[in-house]
Amino acid sequence: MFCDIIEFHDPRIARFVAWKRQSALSMVLAATPDHVMNFRKQSSYIGPITFVPVDNPLWPVFTSSIVDTPGFMGYAFDHVTMVEGYEALKDTVVKSILKELMIFDTTENAAAYGRRIGRPPYAAILEDEDAQEQVGLTERTSHLSFSSHLRQQLAKYPIAERIRRLQSKIKAVDDRIASMPNSAITSSC
Repeated sequence: MFCDIIEFHDPRIARFVAWKRQSALSMVLAATPDHVMNFRKQSSYIGPITFVPVDNPLWPVFTSSIVDTPGFMGYAFDHVTMVEGYEALKDTVVKSILKELMIFDTTENAAAYGRRIGRPPYAAILEDEDAQEQVGLTERTSHLSFSSHLRQQLAKYPIAERIRRLQSKIKAVDDRIASMPNSAITSSC
């Protein structure tokens, strides 16, 4: 999952990203678009799930705008540390998923920047999550946070053992899909 390969330097930013981007942190990373299509064709699961193919030549390449304004602390992307072994995904997968989420220190600075550009910025305000409502930056409905259960569960193992355990879990899912009767596969398409 996406939240298993990234860590935020500041837990406030992590909470805001979990709240603002909602399903982004629970996106399932798949090797290729073909893996995604094969799963969708063979699975009877019909609930919401978002797959992100990691090996995708169509990942957009973009550069975030340079922002020179008081209180701007960077984009959420700038506050991410990659889990060891996944560093190569930062400029493609991570940047594309986090998009242009900005981090400001105070409500006043975010509001001033919003007035300058003519719209509220897509931003987190670190001084006070409740203050975001006052400047029209969010529609707060609940407080979300996230943690990575899988990362915590595997942290005690060396990298090679983590990979082996993950491959075992993936194989179990693949075996389960392969054992599904054809009628279940065709009825879900």
